[in-house]
Amino acid sequence: MRLAVLSALGVLLASSASAGEEASLPFGEGSTVYWTLAYDGGSDRLIERALISGDDFMIFQTVGDTAVGDASDYFALYSGIDYRTCDETQATAEERAALAALWPLEPGKSAKITSYDDTALTVRVGEASAFFLMGQMWPAHQLTLDYESEEETDEELIVLDQLPISVSLKWDATSLDTVTLVTKPSPVALPDLSQETIGECAALLNEKTD
Repeated sequence: MRLAVLSALGVLLASSASAGEEASLPFGEGSTVYWTLAYDGGSDRLIERALISGDDFMIFQTVGDTAVGDASDYFALYSGIDYRTCDETQATAEERAALAALWPLEPGKSAKITSYDDTALTVRVGEASAFFLMGQMWPAHQLTLDYESEEETDEELIVLDQLPISVSLKWDATSLDTVTLVTKPSPVALPDLSQETIGECAALLNEKTD
C-alpha cells in the first residue's frame, strides 16, 4: 500500500508558509482522501479518512470495499512521508524526529530511517515542483525513498509544501498512485481506537494524553 496524507504539524507548518502564499488546501480530521491506483494492466480506487492527528502524525482509516476489518485498515502517517499500517512496527522517536526535520522541504535534505520490516532507507528531498489538485496548482517537492536493499525498488512521492500531504506515489515504472480529491474537514464518528482495533497505533494516542 502507499503513503497518503498528514495534517497538523503545528510549528512546522508555520515555518514552511511564507506571507505571500495562498491559503493551504483545506484538510484535517474528518477529511476524506480519494486515490486512483494505476498499475500495469488496470486501475483501482482507494478511499481514506483522516481520524485524529498529533504533533507529527495522523491516523487514517481505509474505508469502502478495500477495508478488510482488522488493524491493517488503519495506518499512521509521520510528517506526511512515512506510512505504516497499524498492524506493523511504528516509527521510532528518532526516526520521527528525523522526518520532522525535513520540514520545510528543501532540496538536499535527507533522513535515514528503517521501514516496518527493518529495511534501511534514506528519504531524500528533491527539486521543487507543483501538483494539480482540486482545480489548482500547489507548490510541492518530489521526494525519493532510497532503499538500501537491492530487493526493494526505490519509490518517488510528491508532497505539498503548504501542508505535509503526500499526493502521489510512484512505485515503479508501471505503478502510480495519485490523489484526485480531498474533502474539507468535517465531524466524524470515531471508531473504537483501542489497541484491540488499531493495534500498534494505539500507543500514539497515549502520547496525546500523557
